[in-house]
Amino acid sequence: MSVNSNDVEFRKEQFFWNTKIYNSNKNLMIPVRNLFETIHPYSVITWDDNYKRADIEFGNTKIQLDYKNEKIYVNSEEIYLSENIELKNGSLYISLNSLREILSLSKYDIYWDKNKGVLYLRI
Repeated sequence: MSVNSNDVEFRKEQFFWNTKIYNSNKNLMIPVRNLFETIHPYSVITWDDNYKRADIEFGNTKIQLDYKNEKIYVNSEEIYLSENIELKNGSLYISLNSLREILSLSKYDIYWDKNKGVLYLRI
């Protein structure tokens, strides 16, 4: 997968994300819904507005992004949150470093080429 602005290429297929990757305090922020719907089209993503929490399920993996309490859980195990989860214009974002932590517990590998402005995801 490569991402440049709103245009995304994944497995040689083109996607247009309605939200952009952006920098926040030198952290690359990734839109959660767009990312998981792209890499795992059958993922189930729900948002609980009262608790400010996103639940993501794909395969045997369950991810909980708790914006209100600044916590991330993968299969009920809390993982280290290196940067905050951000809520911007109605979309939830996680940092590239936090995404790496989440994906390291699955079969994905992620790399950001800052010179090209491209995010690579290897499955």
